[in-house]
Amino acid sequence: MKRIFYVLMAATLLLAACEREEPSINVSMDSIEAPSDGLQQQVTISCNRSWTATASEPWISLSPESGSKGEANLDIRIEPNTGSSARSGSVSVTCGGLIRYITIRQAQPFRQQLSISHNRKSMTAPDFRGN
Repeated sequence: MKRIFYVLMAATLLLAACEREEPSINVSMDSIEAPSDGLQQQVTISCNRSWTATASEPWISLSPESGSKGEANLDIRIEPNTGSSARSGSVSVTCGGLIRYITIRQAQPFRQQLSISHNRKSMTAPDFRGN
């Protein structure tokens, strides 16, 4: 009888130890460089618990915004940059208290300026570094 009790106690302790597994999360990329005309990027998330993803900026959209234990694909859509300068944002992925960040940097739009004065025409455009 004691032997059965000890076997059941050991089994209970093993099950309890398995349930206390530390959270773990892996994200396939930690940064995205997006062109000014936008981008759709797929990122793989592996987590041993349920997870949630949150975008820091309204021009970044996510699908899905949450998932369950295991491996999943997160689609990140970056809208075209209609502003006058480069911009940045991030996506945070949370799993069991752990957070991983994906930094997003988006180029400024390429703009040309045309000016005409008297009989002289000129066109200037910023270089590729945004200057």
